[in-house]
Amino acid sequence: MNTTLNSIAISKMQKKDFSLTAILTVFILCQLPQVAYSETYKWRDENGQLHFGDKPPEDKKADRIEIDTSKQSVYKPVPYSSEGFVSEKADVKKKSNNNVRQPQKETPDLDTLLKIKLPKNPTKRQVREYIQKILIESRNQRSYLAADPQVSMLLDVGTEHVDVLIEATTDNVPWTRYPVEAITQLATERDKSLVLSKLRQKKKLSTVVYHKDWSADARDILISGIRNYTGYVPYDWIRALASLQDPASYAVLKAYMENGWNRHSTYRIIKALPNINLNQSLQKAWENSRSTNNKYETGYLTSDVIGTGYMPALKFTVDMLDTNYDVPTHVFNARLVALRYLDTTGDNHEIRQWFYANQSAISFDIVSGKYRVYATGS
Repeated sequence: MNTTLNSIAISKMQKKDFSLTAILTVFILCQLPQVAYSETYKWRDENGQLHFGDKPPEDKKADRIEIDTSKQSVYKPVPYSSEGFVSEKADVKKKSNNNVRQPQKETPDLDTLLKIKLPKNPTKRQVREYIQKILIESRNQRSYLAADPQVSMLLDVGTEHVDVLIEATTDNVPWTRYPVEAITQLATERDKSLVLSKLRQKKKLSTVVYHKDWSADARDILISGIRNYTGYVPYDWIRALASLQDPASYAVLKAYMENGWNRHSTYRIIKALPNINLNQSLQKAWENSRSTNNKYETGYLTSDVIGTGYMPALKFTVDMLDTNYDVPTHVFNARLVALRYLDTTGDNHEIRQWFYANQSAISFDIVSGKYRVYATGS
């Protein structure tokens, strides 16, 4: 590919067929980490315009864009008007008068994004409008990457406009990855107080807190944010609090693991904390997942719960040998879990028959990690 994205946009009418092929090629390159890491760059020309491409001019300073495909997620940014950011509900209500459903895009619309320009020495209003355009053009994507071109474009607002990026961050949409990624890279110590002051109502900013190592400063907010709370908090909220390794926070973390929104993720984060015993909390979390018919949480937790010697979880696994609880095997594989913990082999019918024939005499052997049959009275 010997042309930049900017030249593709300019020559689209003159070289339509070639332009379409080039754009599709760029899309493919953005999905291949081994290519993107070495061949995708951004730079500015003498007029201050932003360019993306694989061969930057020799006389221009260019920054390589690293696309990390391991950070893929699903996210729909919140739109906002020139008067300020608006809620997702307001946007949905506005679109309710239009029955035309916009198709989802598989990748960023680079052709459209290239038309969005940030003026030199922009005013605060111009920065808001620039961010607005980027987010609106991104909201119909099917998937998102932490290093998509939109993040690089948002980085261009500079450290002096971190406050506007914070305005654009909202918990009213599933994922606000783009502005949060930009804030994480741009924020400095002088922005800490603003980030912390907005953390309670903009929980997504916990990503900034965690990666900037501001967890100690946010300790009280992080603890109060999950105390007696069962709703959703971001993964990084739990990571930030757990990173303190503060025994005074263990009770709150365990209670959130038992009753909160993302029990499995919370368990994965806090299980390595020093001197924390999670056996009873893990069993409660599993029972609560089952009682709410949360099949994925139940499936993810089952193997670890069985490892605590919890017989109801073992019986559940044996009962699910044929149906696998109607969840994918990467979430829960009843047969593999049963074979791991039971001191027997055979097909599903034989395993189930062995279990029910010996159920009253089965006990968990902590040393071997197996459920074995013990003679009555031994």
